[in-house]
Amino acid sequence: MKLPFFHKKNESIVRRLLTAKAVGLFFGLICFFSIPIFWPNETLMFRFGILIWYTVLGLIIGISGVLSHHPYLKFKFPIGFRGFFFGALLSFVFVLLGYEKLEELMFTTQNFSDWGLFSPFWFVLEGLLLGTIIDIIATKVGGEGKQIL
Repeated sequence: MKLPFFHKKNESIVRRLLTAKAVGLFFGLICFFSIPIFWPNETLMFRFGILIWYTVLGLIIGISGVLSHHPYLKFKFPIGFRGFFFGALLSFVFVLLGYEKLEELMFTTQNFSDWGLFSPFWFVLEGLLLGTIIDIIATKVGGEGKQIL
């Protein structure tokens, strides 16, 4: 069955949103199932929160696809820039809101301390990288700018 908004010639905001949310959900599922490996005593509510967090991150990056250039400085955003920006920004907010919980994770997990990762602000770098990946994939599959509206 072919869905009309997944046709190669049809770039649309719906296609971009579905792609970005699916990639965010994929990263969220990886975290959801890997948290018990690193942190066996963590609650199911925290794991679902992480799953939803990455899906919402994908949604926001997908919506931001209509911004393809800066309106005042008149330069085109490079591919991945929106994901770079929003991934870092939203992960920074996540770290500020859950600093104590993430700090506990960093100190109680042997793998993180072996790598020298003691600060929860390393999650900002992770959000920056995953956001960039989400944006690149969503742009390749769904397009960007005025043509997706």
